[in-house]
Amino acid sequence: MPATLYTTIQRLLEHSLTEEVEGPDDADSRRRYHRVTTDGSAALRLELDRMAASLAKTRSMSLRTAEPR
Repeated sequence: MPATLYTTIQRLLEHSLTEEVEGPDDADSRRRYHRVTTDGSAALRLELDRMAASLAKTRSMSLRTAEPR
């Protein structure tokens, strides 16, 4: 699904979460290189914290698990 990947990359660029950078001198000219920006790192940290909190809440709940068959 290349369109999905490229759409996601474009959104990250539009929101300044990544930026395009120069590749190595011997890189294929058709390749594009990106790096995560400071804002991108902060957004990632917030999302990881949100997911960790959600996981911790779920683990603390009294959920019944299915018995193995």
